[in-house]
Amino acid sequence: MEPSSSHVVSMPNVPGICWSGSPAEVPATAPYYGMTEDGADRRILIACAMMEDEVRCAWEKHGRGMRIMWVDRGYHEKPDVLRAKLQEMIDEAEEAGATQVLLAIGLCGNGAVGLSCKSATLVMPRFDDCVNLMLQAGERTCRGLAKAGVMYLTRGWAHDATMVTGQRELWVRKYGERRADRLMKSMWGAYHAVSLIDNGCYDLEDVESYAQTCAKALDVGIRVDPGSNDVMEKLLSGRWDCDILVCEPGRAIMQEDFDDWKEKKH
Repeated sequence: MEPSSSHVVSMPNVPGICWSGSPAEVPATAPYYGMTEDGADRRILIACAMMEDEVRCAWEKHGRGMRIMWVDRGYHEKPDVLRAKLQEMIDEAEEAGATQVLLAIGLCGNGAVGLSCKSATLVMPRFDDCVNLMLQAGERTCRGLAKAGVMYLTRGWAHDATMVTGQRELWVRKYGERRADRLMKSMWGAYHAVSLIDNGCYDLEDVESYAQTCAKALDVGIRVDPGSNDVMEKLLSGRWDCDILVCEPGRAIMQEDFDDWKEKKH
Protein backbone atom coordinates (compact mmCIF):
# COMPACT_ATOMS: atom_id res chain seq x y z
CA MET A 1 0.00 0.00 0.00
CA GLU A 2 1.40 3.40 -0.98
CA PRO A 3 1.30 5.80 2.00
CA SER A 4 -0.18 9.24 1.75
CA SER A 5 2.23 12.17 2.06
CA SER A 6 1.14 12.72 5.65
CA HIS A 7 2.52 9.29 6.56
CA VAL A 8 5.91 9.59 4.87
CA VAL A 9 8.61 9.06 7.44
CA SER A 10 10.78 12.08 8.17
CA MET A 11 14.43 11.05 8.30
CA PRO A 12 16.29 13.81 10.17
CA ASN A 13 20.02 14.16 9.58
CA VAL A 14 21.13 15.21 13.04
CA PRO A 15 23.42 13.66 15.67
CA GLY A 16 22.08 11.74 18.60
CA ILE A 17 19.13 9.36 18.66
CA CYS A 18 17.00 10.30 15.65
CA TRP A 19 13.56 8.77 16.11
CA SER A 20 10.92 8.85 13.46
CA GLY A 21 8.57 8.60 16.41
CA SER A 22 8.00 5.95 19.03
CA PRO A 23 5.84 3.08 17.67
CA ALA A 24 3.61 3.44 20.71
CA GLU A 25 2.70 6.97 19.63
CA VAL A 26 1.35 5.97 16.21
CA PRO A 27 -1.79 3.90 15.49
CA ALA A 28 -0.75 0.35 14.60
CA THR A 29 -2.42 0.31 11.20
CA ALA A 30 -1.13 0.50 7.63
CA PRO A 31 0.54 2.53 6.24
CA TYR A 32 2.32 2.90 9.58
CA TYR A 33 3.86 -0.51 8.96
CA GLY A 34 5.70 -1.61 5.89
CA MET A 35 3.36 -4.34 4.73
CA THR A 36 4.49 -7.37 2.74
CA GLU A 37 2.80 -7.77 -0.62
CA ASP A 38 0.34 -10.35 0.67
CA GLY A 39 -0.40 -8.23 3.73
CA ALA A 40 0.60 -11.08 6.02
CA ASP A 41 3.46 -9.29 7.78
CA ARG A 42 4.03 -5.89 9.34
CA ARG A 43 7.61 -4.62 9.26
CA ILE A 44 9.49 -2.07 11.36
CA LEU A 45 13.07 -1.06 10.55
CA ILE A 46 15.70 -0.29 13.19
CA ALA A 47 18.63 1.50 11.56
CA CYS A 48 22.02 2.91 12.55
CA ALA A 49 22.12 6.65 11.89
CA MET A 50 25.61 6.16 10.45
CA MET A 51 23.92 4.64 7.38
CA GLU A 52 21.17 7.21 6.95
CA ASP A 53 22.00 7.88 3.29
CA GLU A 54 22.00 4.19 2.42
CA VAL A 55 18.81 3.50 4.37
CA ARG A 56 17.11 6.48 2.76
CA CYS A 57 17.92 5.25 -0.76
CA ALA A 58 16.63 1.73 -0.11
CA TRP A 59 13.59 3.03 1.80
CA GLU A 60 12.55 5.22 -1.13
CA LYS A 61 12.52 2.15 -3.40
CA HIS A 62 11.25 -0.59 -1.13
CA GLY A 63 10.24 0.65 2.31
CA ARG A 64 7.82 3.57 2.01
CA GLY A 65 5.28 3.15 4.76
CA MET A 66 7.78 1.26 6.93
CA ARG A 67 8.46 2.95 10.25
CA ILE A 68 12.13 3.65 11.02
CA MET A 69 13.64 3.74 14.51
CA TRP A 70 17.10 5.35 14.50
CA VAL A 71 20.02 4.26 16.68
CA ASP A 72 22.60 6.82 17.84
CA ARG A 73 25.72 6.60 15.67
CA GLY A 74 27.96 6.56 18.76
CA TYR A 75 26.73 3.20 20.03
CA HIS A 76 28.95 1.29 17.57
CA GLU A 77 31.94 2.16 19.78
CA LYS A 78 30.41 0.30 22.76
CA PRO A 79 29.09 -3.13 21.66
CA ASP A 80 27.55 -4.03 25.03
CA VAL A 81 25.68 -0.74 25.21
CA LEU A 82 24.65 -1.13 21.57
CA ARG A 83 23.28 -4.61 22.25
CA ALA A 84 21.20 -3.41 25.18
CA LYS A 85 19.79 -0.48 23.21
CA LEU A 86 18.96 -2.59 20.17
CA GLN A 87 17.17 -5.19 22.30
CA GLU A 88 15.14 -2.44 23.93
CA MET A 89 14.11 -1.13 20.51
CA ILE A 90 13.32 -4.63 19.22
CA ASP A 91 11.05 -5.21 22.22
CA GLU A 92 9.30 -1.91 21.57
CA ALA A 93 8.76 -2.77 17.91
CA GLU A 94 7.25 -6.13 18.86
CA GLU A 95 4.98 -4.53 21.43
CA ALA A 96 3.71 -2.26 18.65
CA GLY A 97 2.68 -5.31 16.65
CA ALA A 98 5.55 -5.82 14.20
CA THR A 99 5.79 -9.36 12.86
CA GLN A 100 9.11 -8.64 11.11
CA VAL A 101 11.83 -6.50 12.70
CA LEU A 102 14.56 -5.49 10.26
CA LEU A 103 17.97 -4.35 11.52
CA ALA A 104 20.03 -2.08 9.25
CA ILE A 105 23.26 -2.75 11.08
CA GLY A 106 26.22 -5.13 10.95
CA LEU A 107 27.66 -7.50 13.54
CA CYS A 108 29.52 -4.44 14.87
CA GLY A 109 32.05 -5.94 17.26
CA ASN A 110 29.51 -8.59 18.32
CA GLY A 111 27.07 -5.86 19.34
CA ALA A 112 24.32 -7.79 17.53
CA VAL A 113 25.11 -11.15 19.16
CA GLY A 114 22.34 -12.32 21.49
CA LEU A 115 19.58 -10.18 19.99
CA SER A 116 16.26 -11.95 19.55
CA CYS A 117 12.53 -11.49 19.05
CA LYS A 118 9.85 -13.19 21.10
CA SER A 119 7.16 -13.37 18.44
CA ALA A 120 8.51 -11.57 15.35
CA THR A 121 11.07 -12.61 12.75
CA LEU A 122 14.40 -10.80 13.17
CA VAL A 123 16.25 -9.97 9.94
CA MET A 124 19.63 -8.30 9.34
CA PRO A 125 22.54 -8.24 6.86
CA ARG A 126 25.04 -11.07 7.37
CA PHE A 127 28.04 -8.71 7.41
CA ASP A 128 30.64 -7.90 10.06
CA ASP A 129 30.22 -4.15 9.65
CA CYS A 130 28.65 -1.51 7.46
CA VAL A 131 31.84 -0.90 5.46
CA ASN A 132 31.82 -4.45 4.07
CA LEU A 133 28.08 -4.17 3.54
CA MET A 134 28.53 -1.03 1.42
CA LEU A 135 31.44 -2.46 -0.58
CA GLN A 136 29.44 -5.55 -1.56
CA ALA A 137 28.00 -5.62 -5.08
CA GLY A 138 26.78 -8.55 -7.16
CA GLU A 139 27.60 -12.12 -6.15
CA ARG A 140 29.51 -12.38 -2.90
CA THR A 141 32.87 -14.13 -3.16
CA CYS A 142 34.43 -13.59 0.27
CA ARG A 143 33.39 -12.76 3.81
CA GLY A 144 34.75 -9.22 3.77
CA LEU A 145 35.98 -6.77 1.16
CA ALA A 146 37.55 -4.10 3.38
CA LYS A 147 41.34 -3.96 3.12
CA ALA A 148 43.67 -3.54 6.07
CA GLY A 149 45.30 -0.14 6.31
CA VAL A 150 42.53 1.71 4.51
CA MET A 151 40.31 4.26 6.25
CA TYR A 152 36.93 3.99 4.53
CA LEU A 153 34.63 6.98 4.49
CA THR A 154 31.06 7.73 3.49
CA ARG A 155 29.08 10.86 4.24
CA GLY A 156 27.73 9.11 7.34
CA TRP A 157 31.20 8.33 8.64
CA ALA A 158 32.35 11.86 7.86
CA HIS A 159 29.90 13.13 10.46
CA ASP A 160 32.40 11.87 13.04
CA ALA A 161 34.79 14.56 11.87
CA THR A 162 36.78 14.67 15.11
CA MET A 163 37.89 11.05 14.73
CA VAL A 164 41.19 11.99 13.09
CA THR A 165 41.41 15.73 12.59
CA GLY A 166 40.04 16.63 16.00
CA GLN A 167 42.45 14.27 17.72
CA ARG A 168 45.46 15.89 16.08
CA GLU A 169 44.22 19.39 16.91
CA LEU A 170 43.84 18.36 20.54
CA TRP A 171 47.38 16.97 20.68
CA VAL A 172 48.84 20.04 18.96
CA ARG A 173 47.30 22.30 21.61
CA LYS A 174 48.47 20.03 24.39
CA TYR A 175 51.91 18.90 23.20
CA GLY A 176 52.90 20.94 20.14
CA GLU A 177 53.26 20.04 16.46
CA ARG A 178 56.23 17.67 16.68
CA ARG A 179 54.87 15.45 19.43
CA ALA A 180 51.39 15.54 17.92
CA ASP A 181 52.80 14.15 14.68
CA ARG A 182 54.57 11.36 16.59
CA LEU A 183 51.36 10.45 18.40
CA MET A 184 49.41 10.48 15.15
CA LYS A 185 51.93 8.12 13.59
CA SER A 186 51.74 5.84 16.64
CA MET A 187 47.93 5.66 16.57
CA TRP A 188 47.18 5.88 12.85
CA GLY A 189 50.48 4.82 11.29
CA ALA A 190 49.06 1.53 9.98
CA TYR A 191 46.86 3.39 7.48
CA HIS A 192 48.20 3.89 3.98
CA ALA A 193 45.10 5.28 2.23
CA VAL A 194 41.80 7.07 2.74
CA SER A 195 39.00 5.66 0.61
CA LEU A 196 35.65 7.15 -0.33
CA ILE A 197 33.03 4.44 -0.89
CA ASP A 198 31.05 5.37 -3.99
CA ASN A 199 27.77 3.53 -3.39
CA GLY A 200 25.55 6.01 -5.22
CA CYS A 201 23.74 7.15 -2.08
CA TYR A 202 25.44 10.51 -1.57
CA ASP A 203 27.46 13.10 -3.45
CA LEU A 204 31.18 12.39 -3.12
CA GLU A 205 31.88 16.13 -3.18
CA ASP A 206 30.19 16.39 0.23
CA VAL A 207 32.95 14.23 1.73
CA GLU A 208 36.01 15.12 -0.35
CA SER A 209 37.07 18.08 1.80
CA TYR A 210 36.98 16.01 4.99
CA ALA A 211 38.73 13.11 3.24
CA GLN A 212 41.53 15.45 2.12
CA THR A 213 41.90 16.76 5.67
CA CYS A 214 42.11 13.20 7.02
CA ALA A 215 44.60 12.19 4.36
CA LYS A 216 46.78 15.18 5.12
CA ALA A 217 46.70 14.47 8.85
CA LEU A 218 47.66 10.83 8.20
CA ASP A 219 50.09 11.69 5.39
CA VAL A 220 48.45 9.21 3.01
CA GLY A 221 46.73 9.29 -0.38
CA ILE A 222 43.03 9.35 -1.28
CA ARG A 223 41.21 6.90 -3.52
CA VAL A 224 37.63 6.06 -4.49
CA ASP A 225 36.39 2.47 -4.16
CA PRO A 226 33.21 1.34 -5.94
CA GLY A 227 30.42 0.20 -3.65
CA SER A 228 26.70 -0.43 -3.86
CA ASN A 229 23.49 -0.41 -1.87
CA ASP A 230 22.49 -3.90 -2.98
CA VAL A 231 22.49 -5.45 0.48
CA MET A 232 20.34 -2.71 2.00
CA GLU A 233 17.88 -3.07 -0.86
CA LYS A 234 17.73 -6.83 -0.30
CA LEU A 235 16.96 -6.24 3.37
CA LEU A 236 14.09 -3.83 2.75
CA SER A 237 12.64 -5.53 -0.33
CA GLY A 238 12.39 -8.99 1.24
CA ARG A 239 14.80 -10.56 -1.29
CA TRP A 240 16.58 -12.45 1.47
CA ASP A 241 19.40 -14.62 0.17
CA CYS A 242 22.61 -15.81 1.89
CA ASP A 243 23.63 -12.16 2.44
CA ILE A 244 20.71 -11.74 4.84
CA LEU A 245 20.36 -13.45 8.22
CA VAL A 246 16.80 -14.46 9.12
CA CYS A 247 16.10 -15.53 12.72
CA GLU A 248 12.73 -17.02 13.57
CA PRO A 249 11.01 -16.03 16.85
CA GLY A 250 12.92 -17.14 19.93
CA ARG A 251 16.20 -17.71 18.09
CA ALA A 252 19.06 -15.41 19.12
CA ILE A 253 21.67 -14.07 16.72
CA MET A 254 24.99 -15.90 17.12
CA GLN A 255 28.51 -15.00 16.07
CA GLU A 256 28.65 -18.28 14.14
CA ASP A 257 25.86 -17.02 11.89
CA PHE A 258 28.43 -14.76 10.20
CA ASP A 259 31.17 -17.37 9.78
CA ASP A 260 29.92 -19.71 7.07
CA TRP A 261 27.92 -17.11 5.20
CA LYS A 262 28.24 -18.84 1.83
CA GLU A 263 26.75 -22.13 2.99
CA LYS A 264 23.73 -20.66 4.74
CA LYS A 265 20.47 -19.61 3.19
CA HIS A 266 19.08 -17.93 6.31
